Amino acid sequence: MASPASTEPLLRESRYEAPSIQLWLGLGLAAVIVWGLGRNALFGDSTPNGYVILTALLSVIALLLIGRRRDPVMTAARSGFHGGMFGFFLSMPILSMSGAEMSLSEATVDTVGWSLVLTVIGFEAGYWTRRPTAHRDDAEHCLFVLTYRQRRWLFNLMWIGVALWVFVLLDYAVAADVPLLSVMLTMRGEVEGARPGAEPALNTYIAGLLGSATYMSTACASALLTIPGPTSRSTRALAWTTLGLCAFAGWLRGSRAMFFYAFAPILTTEWPRLASTSMSRATRILVVAVALSVLALAWGGQSAMRGADIRKYEAGADGIGVDSYTQGALDIFAELGPIVEAFPALFPYQYGKSLIPLFLGWVPRPLWPGKPYSFSMFANFIKGETLEQRSASIAVGLTGEGYGQGGLIGVLVWGVLFGLACRWVDERLGRMPRHHPLRLQLAGICGIWAAMIVRGSPPEMFYMGLYAWLFVWLMARYLTRHCMVDPRALFDTPPQAAADSSSV
Repeated sequence: MASPASTEPLLRESRYEAPSIQLWLGLGLAAVIVWGLGRNALFGDSTPNGYVILTALLSVIALLLIGRRRDPVMTAARSGFHGGMFGFFLSMPILSMSGAEMSLSEATVDTVGWSLVLTVIGFEAGYWTRRPTAHRDDAEHCLFVLTYRQRRWLFNLMWIGVALWVFVLLDYAVAADVPLLSVMLTMRGEVEGARPGAEPALNTYIAGLLGSATYMSTACASALLTIPGPTSRSTRALAWTTLGLCAFAGWLRGSRAMFFYAFAPILTTEWPRLASTSMSRATRILVVAVALSVLALAWGGQSAMRGADIRKYEAGADGIGVDSYTQGALDIFAELGPIVEAFPALFPYQYGKSLIPLFLGWVPRPLWPGKPYSFSMFANFIKGETLEQRSASIAVGLTGEGYGQGGLIGVLVWGVLFGLACRWVDERLGRMPRHHPLRLQLAGICGIWAAMIVRGSPPEMFYMGLYAWLFVWLMARYLTRHCMVDPRALFDTPPQAAADSSSV
């Protein structure tokens, strides 16, 4: 039997410090605020809305002063909320790139401003309703170990997930009578030459589940790469290839939300390697900066190419400019004004009715023809569209949906409810062993999930993130139950007791 000292290298290799996302986010938001105000002072642009500045400062104060000593992973969903609020509602007005206020009355602008303030206040009130739970340290000395059979099983599941994604694409290709490659490389648009009215064998729900099996692949690849043990170079190379392939698959889906979900696994797998090495802090910051720059370019490329076959793209590098797409993707602030003016003037307050799709959205509409639609449908109606002829779902955000439920009181209630939900998520992340190989990946997904719910209609964004979370959570449960051992128990057990227990 190995000695306790022989496990120390494995313990050190599996240990890493999680990134302080809450602190980084708070400092980043403060820097953007200073930049926006300075830009207006120097270039004479209009002063940002005072309510917007107040809301942004509330987020910065909350991130930098409240709960900053907590385990960074236990702040993932909360950081996602504040990042989503700032990015989607506050950043454009602060940078003077939103012209929404010019077309709104003064009363509407004030109501929109108070809605933003109450969303943050309500969220923080709901989040801190319960006292912080102390992190359990009884599993901190445990070591994750994979047997040869378990490594083989994870390796097979890694490729099965990719195969299921290809199978979903193949199902549509056969039904539409088009080449598989054309389906794969058409980003969120009509496949050229597709048969009109093609009906794949898989229904929408099953296809969505199987297509999201790529997150099972990324979870298996991360486990193979981060759990210490004998792993061949070819296996590690294939695991990294799988992470890159699944990120590319998410990029091809054309959804900005799925873009972030798809790139989270590869980033959260690389971080423990950076954090556990002797690399200097400056070098690590440089690596992170380079990674974020690559992500920005990929995001700009997705925004430029989506809607058609990427092989047809002809604009070149000049067409991939992040500035060209930032306002359309982030300026959800512009959607709040029409919502405020429409409720209750055009539509009655919903009083929570739009929560029904959140809990029962999985019920197929043929089985429940009268199932309520998500709240974003009202944004379509406001623009003069109909149920039969409408554009893709318009993001109204958590604040917009809250206002449609009951005015400013609805905004406050929606913020409190979301704060309670994010606190529950962060507490569950805190129950996982601090150095669980998939804990950081789950935290990243939950943070993105929270930010996307802030941006879009909660029911729609909830189900979009559910499959990404579900596969990683299932793999994390498997590793906790079957691959986590406590070396101290092996070495502290007397030989005779061990022999007696083995004979039972």
